[in-house]
Amino acid sequence: MIKIKRVLVYIIGITIFLFTSCKKQSTETLPPQYSGPEEVTVPLTQHVSLWNKYKNNDVNAVGVLITDTASNWLGIVHAFKSFGIPFSLTTSVLEVIKHPVVLIYPEISGKTFTDDKANKLMNYTTGGGTLIGSELVGRKLMSFFGIANSEPSNTRFSASLVNLKDPVLKQFVYPEEKTFLFGDKKTFPTIFGMYGYIPAGAKTLIKYDDNTALLTSYKQGAGITYAFGIDLGYFIQRCYCSRGFNGERTYVNGYDPALDVFLRIIKKIYLISNPNAVTIGTVPENKKLTICLSHDVDYSSSVENSLKYAAMEKVNNVAATYFIQAKYVKDYNDEIFFSPKYIADIKRVYAMGMEIASHSVAHSHGFIHFNYGTGKEAYPAYQPFVLTEDSTKDASILGELRVSKFLLEKALNDKMKISSFRAGYLCDPPSLPQALVSTGYNACSNVTANLSRTHLPFQLNYDRDFKEELDIFEYPITIEDEEKPTMMKRYDKAVDVFNKISTYGGFACVLIHPNILKEKFEFEQKIIKEFSGKAYFTTLSNFSSWWNVRNKVSIAVKISAKTVILTVNSPDDIKGLSLYVPVNWQLNPNEIGIKTEKGVVILDDLKGIRSVKFEIK
Repeated sequence: MIKIKRVLVYIIGITIFLFTSCKKQSTETLPPQYSGPEEVTVPLTQHVSLWNKYKNNDVNAVGVLITDTASNWLGIVHAFKSFGIPFSLTTSVLEVIKHPVVLIYPEISGKTFTDDKANKLMNYTTGGGTLIGSELVGRKLMSFFGIANSEPSNTRFSASLVNLKDPVLKQFVYPEEKTFLFGDKKTFPTIFGMYGYIPAGAKTLIKYDDNTALLTSYKQGAGITYAFGIDLGYFIQRCYCSRGFNGERTYVNGYDPALDVFLRIIKKIYLISNPNAVTIGTVPENKKLTICLSHDVDYSSSVENSLKYAAMEKVNNVAATYFIQAKYVKDYNDEIFFSPKYIADIKRVYAMGMEIASHSVAHSHGFIHFNYGTGKEAYPAYQPFVLTEDSTKDASILGELRVSKFLLEKALNDKMKISSFRAGYLCDPPSLPQALVSTGYNACSNVTANLSRTHLPFQLNYDRDFKEELDIFEYPITIEDEEKPTMMKRYDKAVDVFNKISTYGGFACVLIHPNILKEKFEFEQKIIKEFSGKAYFTTLSNFSSWWNVRNKVSIAVKISAKTVILTVNSPDDIKGLSLYVPVNWQLNPNEIGIKTEKGVVILDDLKGIRSVKFEIK
């Protein structure tokens, strides 16, 4: 017993020694020019986004009839924009039936439509229009959709595609597309409410795990109806705001396109229903997919290795994004490495054509719980200190963003504005989107594609909530290096994921910590070689600049006899924008600055309004 007590005393003594040693804080003293920033960050005030911002006069687009302006219509808007589906929002039945395809959102019920409005929608459809409804509970229109009953439930956890020969479903060939999850019932006994349909003539296209229908189609005269049993805007917002129900099969390193399946179905309905449909491409220069190679430099030995990665990337004519931790405090995590030598190496990486981005100051697990901050945080007074894996003192969200950005920009002699951010451990506090905007960032790569259920970038909202959109985008991570087995042993799986994403112009971000070379280095080399010429390799800042402008591009189609005028409006300069047009449209030979392939036109350089002329053959 005495021996046991002595051992315990010894262990306690060692623990106290280590803990007190760790608490001895030391800081790198940088030259005077690194003191700052001086300007104060003013917090953003939340404002509710208004639906009529997205009302336009392009009747060739999808008409979205908003039946409740307090609904999650912002999810529809952001997803349509990501997928390049043109649309116009309205609250008027008379306006919406001018469009060849109509989506009614969020619900169809007896309260939503008078008999007169319901009759107008039915006449529109039987006359050749395409009507997409969701959450049907009104008897009259439910019958019009070929549905006998609508059963609500919050215990539906999965769905499967059926009738795969249907024109809107033929595009789906991979198992992950044919069956997907909404939530993990072991963790969440109930999730969000959905409607399951009992068809009465309608064809089931997607069914839930209880065999009721999630999506149906039903011919009506010369037109057709589709009915979704899920609130698409709500589901999209849940995914984009990282508020799912653990429905992802894997956290990362896989293909999990549940949200994408729904949007690809709507896009296909639009293309089938409208012979003059035009959509906006998701990858510059009409490449098959976008690949962003990224490195998290958050360990002292990673700095020197970064030079080797950057040299390899330069030889292969690709540029990568280096998320650099500006670590000037010795703490629980590591030694100081934001030092004059470290800064010299950062400059060398940048000189090889790489992007330098922020990976915070403290790189703390506790970032998700940090207070928002004052907006006055500055070096050297800002001294975040990591005590343990989950505990950090004297840190704030604004401090991590402001100070790291400032120091990195000074390290580069203010030659480059730091515009991209990734937190340590992908910690994702709800207030991060508005903090990023207020501190001057325009790109965030802080969640995984599988967690977001999409393989495309998407726009963020204030507080990662559902009401206000912000001018910043998330670029989700597809493949990372820490999961077992090692990267080369899952190289074929990664290639398979990229190939699947490329079928619809997806975005693939690779995260590699340059703490070691060997197999990680080899993996990246092979990826570059495998997708050279097929993928658009880019840094996050370059792609986010392109994507941000693309998000503001609008199109309008005017047809007269055998002539089409396609008007494209971009508020800022954008290069390599692809537009997908009907294959029977032939570009007028007098048009210049445009590359053309079958069914595709690529605008070399666009700013402002340009009208492009086609002949219908």
